[in-house]
Amino acid sequence: MKTLFKYFLLILIPLFSFSQDYISGNIYDSNGKSIPGVNIVIEHTNFGTVSDSGGNYFMKLRPENPVTITYSHIGYEKYSKTIINNENKDTLEINVLLKTLPTLLPVHNVSAHPVPDTVFASVIYNVADFEFYKDK
Repeated sequence: MKTLFKYFLLILIPLFSFSQDYISGNIYDSNGKSIPGVNIVIEHTNFGTVSDSGGNYFMKLRPENPVTITYSHIGYEKYSKTIINNENKDTLEINVLLKTLPTLLPVHNVSAHPVPDTVFASVIYNVADFEFYKDK
């Protein structure tokens, strides 16, 4: 029975050692500062995680080959990386640099009315329509 168990272990251990089970790393910007709250998702699945306050992440990989991982955060460009599970490591470390995404907001013109508007939707002005300063 012991020899059967030894052969069983000799067959199973190499099978598990040739796959990457986990992925980890750090996410930072162009200034070298870590970015917390980055969404890390394996494409076409529901598997994912979020980077912690130090920009570090750790997640389990799917057994499919190849796997595409997408990193996204508000204010930064989305980054995708395809990984082929062919290394003999249990954990693959990938550090990611996210580039800032410049955002242009539309222009809005602000203008003032030359006469006061009515507060109570009446054409007759009322004292409540105006503010008085220093009894004037």
